Amino acid sequence: MLSGIFYWLLNMSLAASAAGLVLLLVRRVPGIPRFAVYTLWAFVGLRLVTPVSVASPISLMGLLARLTNLTVVPFGQGSMTNAIEAVNAYSPLHFRTTALAQVFSVASAVWVAGAVLTWGVLAGLYVAASRQLRDAERVEGNVWRSGRVDTPCVVGLLHPRIVVPPGMADDALAWALRHERVHLRRRDNATRAVALAVCGLHWFNPLVWLLLKAFLSDMEAACDAGVLKGLGASERRDYARALLDHAAPRTRLPVPAFGGGTVRRRIELLLAYRPYAWVALLGFAALWAAIAFALLANPPV
Repeated sequence: MLSGIFYWLLNMSLAASAAGLVLLLVRRVPGIPRFAVYTLWAFVGLRLVTPVSVASPISLMGLLARLTNLTVVPFGQGSMTNAIEAVNAYSPLHFRTTALAQVFSVASAVWVAGAVLTWGVLAGLYVAASRQLRDAERVEGNVWRSGRVDTPCVVGLLHPRIVVPPGMADDALAWALRHERVHLRRRDNATRAVALAVCGLHWFNPLVWLLLKAFLSDMEAACDAGVLKGLGASERRDYARALLDHAAPRTRLPVPAFGGGTVRRRIELLLAYRPYAWVALLGFAALWAAIAFALLANPPV
């Protein structure tokens, strides 16, 4: 039973890796709204947690099926992809050889141990961050101040709060609070926690962790774009200056931070930001839908 779960999880990890590599290219295309790129990561996430998807010949997996020997397994009205091809029967799952069955039996036990360990480490980091901020002082509302942070950040899942370092200038603090409140409104802390948990499930795949880094970078870029909405060129420059002044290449706490992420890329996107006309937004919406379907769909049986 456990071997079968790990077998399909491994196939899901390969399919998600292919979708993620495509999205790494898409996110580099200039002009695409950052929030659109950010939301496309949800379809890579779906690839990581479910083996079944709708079937369509127009999809990334359909293209791979034509270029490789990718096997497609029917499941209800959809299908599953089998890139490993280590089994010759699916119900129940039957491995081609006894040796393969033994390998997957051992590998599945290692996978469970690694997932539990990874989740334990992530939970430990969350608890440690919460404890370090117990001495934070309330400034106003849900804004707190602590000398244990280097740059403003959002901390907490059930009751998230903004924590800022002491000594920030009023203008920079105002920009940072606008940024962090966009995170709060979009519940990005919860999204980040789910992404980390899913990566813990696929801890054995190094590409998943690379994709996580890109996803978190796009989360920050989408948040920046949310702050810039409706602002003029001079205000955008002021925001970029505040971000540069409080860049934190490595924060002391494992939380999303105002100056975190790839700051250079964020500033380049900030300076290149332009508001979109409705016609352009409709075009981007159609492009988004096409890319989302291509990433999610499996080839027909």
